[in-house]
Amino acid sequence: MYTLRKPTPADEYFLFKVIEVAMLPTKQKINPKYTLDLKNKYKEYSSPYQLHEVDIIQSLGIDVGRLRVKKTKESIYIGGFQILPEFQNKGIGTAVLLDIIQEAKTLNIPIFLEVQKVNLQAKAFYERHHFKVISNNKDDLMMKFHLE
Repeated sequence: MYTLRKPTPADEYFLFKVIEVAMLPTKQKINPKYTLDLKNKYKEYSSPYQLHEVDIIQSLGIDVGRLRVKKTKESIYIGGFQILPEFQNKGIGTAVLLDIIQEAKTLNIPIFLEVQKVNLQAKAFYERHHFKVISNNKDDLMMKFHLE
């Protein structure tokens, strides 16, 4: 259903676009006047991560999203997981997440991630997969998948 590939410098615009487009509803909940202006925002954009820290999610050979995961001996941290809207609700995100959960179970370690409080769709997605809110701050919820 999906594959992961390492990005090249030529993929930087795609990675930027995925974040902007997939997170648009969340950004508009925070700021109703927020508008999507990819061309001008990309001029200001500087990648907050190195390309080696992120993977591009592909489905049927098409780039559909991005995934940033940090793994240690103690835990897995999902630091970024977005699917373009036209590829959402097709099982791709679920397949990716279930593979991460399986890896955590195999390694017997928990998974952590953060979700913006206003991103109710993402929060519900993770809750369906047995993540629980363990803490929160002004804007974000820290969630954890704990092995049972």
